[in-house]
Amino acid sequence: LAMGMLGLALTQFTYYAAIQSLGVGMAILLQYLAPLWMLLFERFWLKIPLTPARLAALTLALAGCAMVSVETESTRHWGNVGVLLGLTAGVCFAFYTLMTRHALKSHRDLTVLFYSFLFSALFWSASPDSWQPLSQIEPSKVWMIFYVVVFGTIFPYLLFMHAMKHLSASHTGIISALEPVVAAVIAWIFLHEKLTGLQLGGGLCVLLAIVILQMGSVTRRNEQTRHSRESGNRAPE
Repeated sequence: LAMGMLGLALTQFTYYAAIQSLGVGMAILLQYLAPLWMLLFERFWLKIPLTPARLAALTLALAGCAMVSVETESTRHWGNVGVLLGLTAGVCFAFYTLMTRHALKSHRDLTVLFYSFLFSALFWSASPDSWQPLSQIEPSKVWMIFYVVVFGTIFPYLLFMHAMKHLSASHTGIISALEPVVAAVIAWIFLHEKLTGLQLGGGLCVLLAIVILQMGSVTRRNEQTRHSRESGNRAPE
C-alpha cells in the first residue's frame, strides 16, 4: 500500500507537477537527488559506512545528471512550489526504492510489483478525471499507451527489482542516473534534438560513476574473500 501510493503514484504526480512549474531539466535534476537521500538513509539509519568510492560515484552521477538535464531546460523560472515538488519526487522515489528492497527480502519480485502497481492504480482511480473510454482514444495512441505500460513501466520496474537483489539501494539509485543520459541520446537520434558537449560530458560522468561503483564492489568482495581465507587458515585444527 505504501509503495504503490507514496512511492509510485506520488513520485509520478510530483514529478509531472514539477515539470509544469520548472521545466523538464530541473524536474529531472531534483528527482535524481534520490540517490543522495538513499545514501544518507543507509549511513544514518542502517549504519552503512560512506566509502570514498560511494561518495565519488554519487558526486559524479549528480554532476553528470545536472550537465545533461540543464541543457534540456526550457524555462529559467524557479518557483518555490516547483522546487518543493521536485524535491518531493526525489524523496518519494528514494522511499519506493528502499521499501522495494525491504519487501524483496520476504516476497517474490512479481508479487511486490503486482501489489505496488495495484495500489497505485487504485490511487489514480480516485481521481474523477483519470478515466476515459478507449473508444475515445485514437487507435495509434492506444498502442502507444500499451507500449508505455509494458516496455516503459512493467519491464523496467521488474529489471529494477532484479537489480536490487544484487545491489544496495543507493547503488541502484546512482546507476539509475543513467536514465536522463540515455533519454538525451534517444532524443538526439529519433527526435533530432541537439546533443551538446556539456551533455556528452555529463554522460561520461555518469558512466564513470558506475565504473567506480563496480570497481569498489569488486575490491570489497576480494577483501572479504581474502579475510575469510585468512580466518579459515588461523582456525584451530
